[in-house]
Amino acid sequence: MLESPSPHRDTEVMLKAYRILVNNRVNVKTPQGTTHTFTTPSLTDGAGNSHLDYGGKQWLWDSAAHIMNLAHTEPEVAKLEFRALLAHQTLDAENPDHGFVPHMNYFHGDGRKVPEWVKAHYARFLDREGFTLVGEEERDDFCSTYWSHDYHSDITQPPLLAMAALELYEVDQDKGFLAEIFPALVHYYDYLTRRRADSDGLVRIIHPWESGWDNSQRWDEAIGLGRQTGPLERSRIDHRKMALFSKWKALHWNLDAIFASGDFSVKPVDFNVLYVKNLECLAILAEELQAKSQARQLKTLAATVRETIFQKMWDGDKYADLISGSGPEKLSPVKSAAMFYPMMLDNEPHSEHLLKKHLANPEEFCPPGGFLVPTTSLDDPSTPQSLLPDPNDHYWRGNVWVIVNFFVRCAVEHYLKRNPGNALAQRLSFQIRESTFELLHKQNFFEYFHPLAETRGFGVPSFGWNGLAVFMKTTPAFQTMSVKESQE
Repeated sequence: MLESPSPHRDTEVMLKAYRILVNNRVNVKTPQGTTHTFTTPSLTDGAGNSHLDYGGKQWLWDSAAHIMNLAHTEPEVAKLEFRALLAHQTLDAENPDHGFVPHMNYFHGDGRKVPEWVKAHYARFLDREGFTLVGEEERDDFCSTYWSHDYHSDITQPPLLAMAALELYEVDQDKGFLAEIFPALVHYYDYLTRRRADSDGLVRIIHPWESGWDNSQRWDEAIGLGRQTGPLERSRIDHRKMALFSKWKALHWNLDAIFASGDFSVKPVDFNVLYVKNLECLAILAEELQAKSQARQLKTLAATVRETIFQKMWDGDKYADLISGSGPEKLSPVKSAAMFYPMMLDNEPHSEHLLKKHLANPEEFCPPGGFLVPTTSLDDPSTPQSLLPDPNDHYWRGNVWVIVNFFVRCAVEHYLKRNPGNALAQRLSFQIRESTFELLHKQNFFEYFHPLAETRGFGVPSFGWNGLAVFMKTTPAFQTMSVKESQE
C-alpha cells in the first residue's frame, strides 16, 4: 500500500541504486588474458531453483540499464561495461548473422557447460519431439553442450544499446568513444533489420528469453500451453521453453530453419517499439558524427516501422503481440503492460484510450491500495491475486518490474509532453513513480514484486537495473531528444 514518503526516502533509494551498481561490479579475466569490467545483475542467487548463476556473466538489457545509470556517476566505468557488452558481437562479414549481439556473455568460457537443471529437459526432449531431429549417434554430443559457443549465448534481448549509448554521450560528450562503438551499433541494428524483421518490417523473436519477459502469459499460446484459466506452475512453463530451446539447438540455431518451422514466431509490441526508439537514438548519434545520410536512412526506417506498429498491432482496444505458428498470424488476446509502450512513439493515436480504459483501470493495471504496474492485467484469470505456495510461480505472471515501470512511465511522460495539463496522465505518472520508490525502499531492491501483497519482493535482492528508478526523478536522454526532434 502506498504511504506518504518520508522526506529522505527518494534520496536513500537513489543512493542505494548507485551503491548496488558499485557492489555488483565484477572484473573478469578471460583465459586469453583480457580483463572485462561490468555489472552483474545481482551477487546473490536467492531465488531457490531459479537456475541462475550470475558469477562472471553479463546480460544485454541489464547492462544497457546499468550503463544509463553509470553514465551520470562513473562514465569511464560505463564505457568499460559497453566494451564488455560488445566483446562477443558476431563480426565475421561472411556470417549471415553478422552484427548479432548475444543476450549473455560467458567470460569464463563456460557457455557450453550444461547446467544440472537442463539435463532432465534434454532427456525429456529426446524422448519426445526431439526423437526425429537428433539421431542416435548424435545424442551424446547433443547432451554434452548448452549454447553453441564457449563465450556467449545464441539469442539476443531487447535492443537497448543505442538508447544507452545516447545517454552516455549526452552526459560525457566523448566523440572518440562514440566513434569507437558506432560501427558495432550500426551492425547490430542492421542484423535486426536483415535477419529478424519480417516482410512487414516488424522484428521477430525466437524464444521467450529474447523478450526479457521470460514466463509471461504473452507466450503461453506460442509455446503450446494455450490460454490459462488460473495460475500456472513455473515448471510447466520451463518444460515448454526448454523444449523450444532444445529444438533450436537441434537446428544449430539456424534462423532460416527456425523461422521455417513456424513453431514460435512472435513479434512483441514492446520489442518493436524499443527497436524503433533505438533506431531514432542511433540516428541522433549518426548526426553527431556527421553521418547525415545514414541518419536519414535510420529515421526513415524508424518511421516506417512505427506506422506498421500503429496499423498492425492495434486490435481496436489495445496494442498486442503478433503471434503465428501453423495457422495465420493473429493478435494476442493477453492484456499486458507492453500495450502502453507505443505511447513512447511520436504521433501515437490511442494514448488517451489506453490511459483511461486500461492503465487507470483498478481491475487491470491500477490496483487500489496496491502497486503499479503489473506486467499482466489483474483481471487475467492466470494472474495470481494472492501469494502462491511456491514464490517462483509468480515469475513474470503479473508482477511489478522496475524496468517495465520505467518504460511505461516514459510512455506516460511522452504523452504529457503534448498534453501537459492532462490530470489523469499526471496522476498515473506520479503513481508509477511512487509505487517504484516505495517498493525499492521497503524491499531491498528485489528483482520483482507482487502488485497486491504488501511490498512483497521475489527473486534476487540488490538487483542492478532497479537503478532505472533514478530516471523517474529526471528525464532520460532518449525522451528529451525525441521531443527536440518533434519540435524541429
